[in-house]
Amino acid sequence: MTFCFLILFLSLMSITPTINDFFVGEKIIQENFELLGLGNLTSSESAKRILKWQYRNTNDPYNGHRYYHNPIYDVGIYKIDDKIRYFLRAGYKVSWFIKAKLGNCYENTAYFIEMMRRSGFESMEVKVIGYDHVFAAYINESNDFVYVEPSGNYIINESYRSTFANGKKGSKMIMTFQNGSIKDVTTEFYNKTTNITIRYNSNFNNTQIIRLTNNFLKIKNPRYSYGHLVDRCKLNATKECQNIVYTHDL
Repeated sequence: MTFCFLILFLSLMSITPTINDFFVGEKIIQENFELLGLGNLTSSESAKRILKWQYRNTNDPYNGHRYYHNPIYDVGIYKIDDKIRYFLRAGYKVSWFIKAKLGNCYENTAYFIEMMRRSGFESMEVKVIGYDHVFAAYINESNDFVYVEPSGNYIINESYRSTFANGKKGSKMIMTFQNGSIKDVTTEFYNKTTNITIRYNSNFNNTQIIRLTNNFLKIKNPRYSYGHLVDRCKLNATKECQNIVYTHDL
């Protein structure tokens, strides 16, 4: 009986964000839009104001709030600032992000894009292929792309793009516009003169190294991410990584 009640409880929790969004989602988003004073600002002013609200009012549930104090965190229930909050990745809604004030990269990016578009500006999602991460972009007053890290509260300046991309360790950067069209913006982040040599031995079982059509590198490995593979080989190339598998200029 207790088990059935728990299953029912968790099932109801899983659809709470959707139900909330259906009945009061638009009201929550519009009230937040008005609270931020958006609508009569430039695109750059709007972006900074949105980022500031996210930084001051929301939390990353996976950063400092997980894996301690209470195992129930694993099902999405958190106690932050003496308030019980519920975080759910699947079917997550912008209205619930505003209400629960919990989000990771996807939720932060979706919120940023929603608010920028409501302000009348083109804003896009940028997905890091080969790494579980998304961030945002918008078009500024000079009609240039500006890249933004909503979950980190900063603008990705041109001088920092290569460092940012290397930290994410993806293979491609794909931008999706509001109309569904896509644009490959990889070359705006990766420095094509950088040499990467990857070595591995039998410890890296089932590693697949794939050369993409645009000559960028992607590695699939069920046990190690691309970053772990490269970093470990850099640290211990002579002992652990005996055989040169792939050398490529990005």
